[in-house]
Amino acid sequence: MPFLSLLLCLLYIENFAAIFGRDIKLLPRKLWIWLIVIGLFVVYYIVRNFIPALAPIS
Repeated sequence: MPFLSLLLCLLYIENFAAIFGRDIKLLPRKLWIWLIVIGLFVVYYIVRNFIPALAPIS
């Protein structure tokens, strides 16, 4: 959830800057970067089932 919140904030800043004519890019545009990020999240969610220290605190 924190990662998604960060992405949404950066996207909001990009759009807000575009309103005022500034073309800034805060988020990566390459597909391979997003595939790596998604892959890391998938690996984390699988590995945390086997290592109790990575599991969320409930």
